[in-house]
Parts: sequence; C-alpha cells; structure tokens
Amino acid sequence: MPGKKKKGKKGKKAEEERPITTPYILKERERALCPRLGDNYVRVQTADNIKKDVVFWKVEKAAMTSATVLDISGGNMGFLPHEIRTRPELQSIIELNLSRNQLFNSDHVFGMVASLEHLRKLNVSDNFLNGSLSESCGTLMNLHELNLDGNQIKLLPSSIGNMLELRVLSISKNQLEELPQEIGGCIRLEILSMRVNLLQTLPNSIGNCVSLKKIYAGQNQLKEIPPLIGNLVDLTVLDLQRNQLSEVPLSLGNCTKLVFLHLGCNKIKELPAEVIASLTMLQELHMFQNKVEALPPEVGNLVELKRITLSSNNIKSLPEEIGNCTKIEELYINNNAKFSTLPNSCGHFRMLKELSIRKCPKLKALPSTAVNWTNLKEMDVRAPKKQVCKITPDLKVLMDNQGCNLRGGVVKKAPKAKKGKKKG
Repeated sequence: MPGKKKKGKKGKKAEEERPITTPYILKERERALCPRLGDNYVRVQTADNIKKDVVFWKVEKAAMTSATVLDISGGNMGFLPHEIRTRPELQSIIELNLSRNQLFNSDHVFGMVASLEHLRKLNVSDNFLNGSLSESCGTLMNLHELNLDGNQIKLLPSSIGNMLELRVLSISKNQLEELPQEIGGCIRLEILSMRVNLLQTLPNSIGNCVSLKKIYAGQNQLKEIPPLIGNLVDLTVLDLQRNQLSEVPLSLGNCTKLVFLHLGCNKIKELPAEVIASLTMLQELHMFQNKVEALPPEVGNLVELKRITLSSNNIKSLPEEIGNCTKIEELYINNNAKFSTLPNSCGHFRMLKELSIRKCPKLKALPSTAVNWTNLKEMDVRAPKKQVCKITPDLKVLMDNQGCNLRGGVVKKAPKAKKGKKKG
C-alpha cells in the first residue's frame, strides 16, 4: 500500500511539472536547437515582412498615380490593406489581382473591394476562400470578370444573379455541389468555367444566359445535360468530359455554332443523328471512353471536322458517309476490340496527318484508297499481341517517301513476276 502511494505522488508531481508547449515555443525551440532550421525560420519571417512591404508600396504607388491596374498577388496576405477602402485615389482601379495569397474571409474581401466603383476585373484565385461565398459579391454589379479558381468554395450566393454585367465567371477547382438558379440572371455571361468540382446537376436557368459562348464543366459528377442548353444558340465550346453523362439531349442540336464538343470519359451509348446532323460547324469531336457502338450516317454533315477521337468504345466500323469530312487531320479509334473496317471513302482524307487505330485486333487491312493520304505523318496500327493489319507495298513506299512514322502492321511482300514458258 505505501508503494502505491509513493507512485501516485510521483505521477502527480510529473503531471504538475509537465511543460506547456505552444506553437511559438516550438518555433523558438527549432530555431535554437538547429541553426540551419532556425536560419530558415528567420528567412521565412524576413520574406513575409518584405512581401508585406511590397504590397504596401504597390498600393501607395497605385494611389499616387491613379493607376487602373493593381497587382498585389503572392503577398501572403490574410487580409486586404485598409487603404483599398479608405483611399479615394484608388477609385480609378479597373483590374485588381489578389491571387496566390492567404485570403479566407470572403465577406472581408468583397466588403473591401465593393468601394471600387470602376472595378471591372477581379482575380481572387488560389486563396483559401471556403464555404458559402459572401452575398456581398452581388454588390459588384459592374464587374465584367470574376476569377475564383483554386479555393474551397462550396456554394455561390443567390446574389450572383445581380451581376448583370458579368462576362466571365471562372470557379474551377473548388468544392461546388450545385449552382444557384439565380445564375440565370447573368444574361451577359459569355464564358463559364466550373471544371474540377462536385457538381451533379446544372440548373435549367442556365438556358437564360443566352450570351454564353463557352462552357467548361469537365471533371464533375454531372448525370445529365439540362434540356434548356438548346437556348444557347451562340455556344461555340462545350466541354463536359469526365462526368457521368449517359445521354445527349436532342436540344443540343440547336447549338449550331458549336466548334468544339468534348464528351469524353462518360457513359454515352448513342450520338443522336438529329444532333450530329445540325452541328455543321463542328471542328473537334471528342467521344473517347464511352459506350458508343456506332456513328450515325449523319456524321457526313460535319464537313468542317478536323479532329475526332473515338477511342475506347464499342465501335465496329465507320459509316461510308464519313468520307464527306474531307478536312479531317487527326483520327483516333484506339482500343475498340470489335473495330474491323475503315470504309473506302476514307481515301478522301487528303488532309489526314495522324491516324491511330491501336489495340484493334479485328482490323486486318486498310482500304486500298489509303494511298491518297499524302499528308500522313503518324500512323499507329499496333495490335495487342500479334500484328495483323496488312500494309500494302505501295502504301509502305508512299509513307517512307513522305516521312511517315509507321507503328505496327505487317508489310505484304510484292507478288513475284510469273516466269514465261520455255520454247520447245
């Protein structure tokens, strides 16, 4: 019993003497015990102070010269200098760059810049803005461009619909799960970038943004394209790669000005003929890593097409009508296990520079019209195991003469000339 008592006293004494360690003590201990680490700590502190001085003098210079552009990016700022709101000389600022800082309070940021009445372009990318974005952003009704990339924003406020002059909104690399319906109020919006988020749907109200020309929504979790996207008749770029899409709405056929359509890495089984027939200005079509089994004959309407990627699907052949796409420069059909035929009409691809049909073991030969590919520089017909695609001697000579890099395939031997019969 006495032994236990003694042990208890020691434990109590040890608990009383346990030192309290704070972050400041840890930094000081690091600096004192290890000269190199300590020197590094001092250098970091000095660099931070220099950056703060640089920010201060940039703001002062902008005030003295009534500058229209103020760049105080990369200044390790947690808060904006109060001069931004208090100095009337800064009212002339049109462009403000706050990127690559440590800003985390969006109420503070937008509350400060709201005093800049002539502000047209605001960049707050690569900071620590998080949660719901401040409702105060809606007070910037004259803003034309807003960049919020690389933060931790989960929700845009409904007040964003008040930004009637907004032309460019970039909110990529955040944690957005949805867009507010009020975004439809941005009727002058031309570019909307929301890549690398957690979006599962797009609001139908996006169809009200009739000035939209470019939409980037790749690497999200979208399961469908809103039908009202057909209202965006001026749309030229639509990037929906790496989502969970299974269907292409017929209303997309109304977007007749589309030049770039990226639907790669989804679950799409069919490209509606009605949609393809309408996209006559399309120059790039990306459909790789889907479940497409066939292209509709209407693909022949894509007379401006220059690049098409159909890799990793279930395609067996291409329609004869694809020969109408005479401007094709790049064609990729890799990893289609059942693909076996290139139609003779592909001989019209006189602008073709790169052809890749790798990992298509059913492809035994190229069309005889392949000798018309006089601009071809890269051709890959490698099979997974044994090479099965036969290359004619004429085509091999042509490719050698034009410096084409051939990968895979089997070059057929030229037939031997028949010997004449001996005279008796």
